[in-house]
This record gives sequence, C-alpha cells and structure tokens, in this order.
Amino acid sequence: MLDTPWIIAWYIFLLAAVWMFQRLTQCLTRLNIFSLFVFFLVLRHGVTVPFDHTTNIWFAGIYVSDDALQHFYWALLLMYGGLLLGIFLGQYAFGSGKIDLRIFQAAMNARRLPGGVNWFVFVAVLAVVVGLIAATQLRTDVSLTDLLSGVFSSEEYRALRDDYGQATNFSNSWLLRFASIARFGLLPFLIYTLFFLKDRSWIWRAAFIFVTGLGLVVGVLSGEKSPALYLLIGLVVAFYLRKGWARLSPLDWRIWSLTALGLFAVLPYLYRLQYPTLGYEQVLQSALYRLTSEYNRSLQLYFEIYPNIQPHLYGLSSSLINSILGTNMPADMLPERFIPVYYLGPQYLHTWNAAYVGAAWADFGFIGIMLESIFVGLLLQGYAHWFSRARKTALVMGLQVTLMMAVTKLSEATFTASLLSFGLGSTFLLYLLLKSYSIKPQVLRQAIYENFANRS
Repeated sequence: MLDTPWIIAWYIFLLAAVWMFQRLTQCLTRLNIFSLFVFFLVLRHGVTVPFDHTTNIWFAGIYVSDDALQHFYWALLLMYGGLLLGIFLGQYAFGSGKIDLRIFQAAMNARRLPGGVNWFVFVAVLAVVVGLIAATQLRTDVSLTDLLSGVFSSEEYRALRDDYGQATNFSNSWLLRFASIARFGLLPFLIYTLFFLKDRSWIWRAAFIFVTGLGLVVGVLSGEKSPALYLLIGLVVAFYLRKGWARLSPLDWRIWSLTALGLFAVLPYLYRLQYPTLGYEQVLQSALYRLTSEYNRSLQLYFEIYPNIQPHLYGLSSSLINSILGTNMPADMLPERFIPVYYLGPQYLHTWNAAYVGAAWADFGFIGIMLESIFVGLLLQGYAHWFSRARKTALVMGLQVTLMMAVTKLSEATFTASLLSFGLGSTFLLYLLLKSYSIKPQVLRQAIYENFANRS
C-alpha cells in the first residue's frame, strides 16, 4: 500500500479525471459509449490502485522494482490524460456526440424498430457465424448440467478449462482464429441486433433465443466466467436502450439492484463452481480481487519486463500486426503469454492480460501509451458522434450495444485485440456490410433530376 499522502493524491486525481469524463461526455448521466468504458476503467485501474502496490509480492511472490512501479503510476496518469485529450480533440473534429433524449425516447417508443438491414446478407452472415462457432467452439466432452451443478473439483475444473483453451486456441489454425473473432466479436453484435429485431415476428424471436442460447452455452462450457457474463451485461444494456432509458441517475434502484445481484449472487455462484471447497465470503473476496487488483498486478509486470528483461517490441506485441507483416513471432513471445511463462514456466497454459497501455508500453514506452490513449479517445468520440446522427434502426442499436461492450475490453486487453477479436473495429466493418443501402424512389428521382439540371 502507498503512503497516505500518495493515496490522497491519487484519489484527488481520479475524482478529477472522472469529473472531466462527465463534463466532456455526460457518461455518468447518459447511457452512452463512454459509460461502461469509464466504469470498468476506474474499477480495474482506479479504485484499488494505491492498495495494489505490493500485490505481486503477497499474491504471486513476484518482486517488482521501484522503477517499474513508478513507470506503472506514470502510465496510468498518461492513460487518463491521453484519453481525455483524445475525447476533447474528437469533439473539436467530429462534434459533441450528445443525443437528444426526447428524440431518442420517441424513437424507442415505436412498437418495432426499422430493421435497416440487408436481410439476405444478414441471414447469410448469421448462418456462417453460428455454424463456425458450433463446429469449432461447442465442446462435447462435458455436459452443461455437470458444469453448472458443481460436481467437479477445482483440479478437474481447471483441467477442463485448460483442455478447452488448448483445443480452441486461435494460434492453432486460421480457422480457429476466425472462429475466435466470430465468437467474441461478431456473435455479440448479431445477438444484440436480433434483440432489437425480435419484436418483428416469431421467427426473429426464435432466432434471438437460439443464437443467444448458443453463445451462453459455449461461454459456460469453456470454463471461463466472463464470456457468458459479457453477453448478459450487453443484453441488460440493450434492454435499457430499448426502453428508452438513456438517462442515468445515481439513485436509480434498477442499476443498484442489478449490480448487487451480479456482485453478491452471480459472481460468487460462478466462482463456487470453480472452487467448490470455498465458502461464500472467500468466493466473494476472490470475485472482488479478480475484478480489481488482478488487473493492476498483471499490468505492473509489463513495466518490470520491458525493456529491462525484454527489449521494446515496436509494434510486434500484437498477433494481428504480426500476421499482417508476416512476422514469425511465436505466441509465447507475445507479452500476455511471455510474462507468465517467464515467471511460472511453459507448463502454465494461460495468459496474464492487462489494459491496452501494457502492450503500448511493451511496444513504444511512454510515447506509445500517450499516442494510443489519444487515439482511443478520438475513436470513441467518433463513434459517439456517429450514433448521435444515425437513424435508430435495429442494426444501429445492435452495433451501439456491441461497441459499448467492446470498449470495456480496453481495460483488460490490447488495443488491436479489442479492435479485431472483441469487435471494436470489426463489427463496424460488418455493420457497413449488413447495412441496407436501399434508396426511396422519390429520393432517387430527385438525385437524377438534380444531376441533369447541373449538367445543363
């Protein structure tokens, strides 16, 4: 734990940063793309930061030097500052991106939203994504009821999770890489779009139930807790938006009730499945630690490893960049994999992920952190501006929920992974493919008339 003066200084800075986020984006009073982003960023790399100073020592027995810890704190300051600067520049370049609540609520009051979808392409993409996930990600070696009933010991549960992770690892083949993108990035977009389409007919309701069920089952069977929770949180956000509840309030009992349900019931239940011998208080502590301090512990090690033990990677921390450049970078050399292997050995099969600033530091140091943070702020402000002007179709609303969820991954994964694997960029490209470009006849006639008039 830091000394008391530094703890006070950190929370003053954190409150100032949150206040600036609110001033620029209204993220605390409007449900927008910045709301969940700021919430998870502060939860993972804000609330417990002063108390995580020695977490690596007591949790993992890993010593982190004073220089690395200083770099860690400076990185967080640059991260928050760069994000705010990027949002400010984005508002100057694009506009405020704030929606009119009355107009938005009027649009959501419609019994069914306009689709805004190229139906043939949408159904074709839906079939391909569902088929790819069912063929490569749906395991058959264990039953769903066994996993949910808690019959496995901790060792058996871990073994099942390790086996699944090794079998579906994206580095094994290009097919599994596409399947990973489809599962974590594209499937949520399709599910949330189907949520806004389900009021059109029983066919769309059935499709929504089936595809959502597939996503939840695959998430639970993987042995990981976050994929199913990710989909469920997104559905809650979609429900809020469909009701037109875009206004947020600290006194909203619905938000507090859902938060309490997830924190004190759902998360402890999921942790109890993995650690059946632990009591309720222990699994609750484990859940709270995993939501907060674990991300800081992992991020600290990036500053310990780079560039003291490993040199800066200059962009090669991303498997996406390596694929584009044709660089033969082994998966075990990527930071999220190299760091745990360095400390625990190759027998450890998982990764230690950190916020996007970890990979930015591993690549280019403080300059990488600042530039990447500014770009993230610009990108999110660009998305906010797009949504404020877009017609509120089912496809647009599905994409908005997807982007709101994808930005939460920036506080636990690399920027390129968030763009591709978790849909922050890939789903917007898919939206452009799925979008209906039909033009009303009178609009087409007017365009033709104006064209001839200009020529004459």
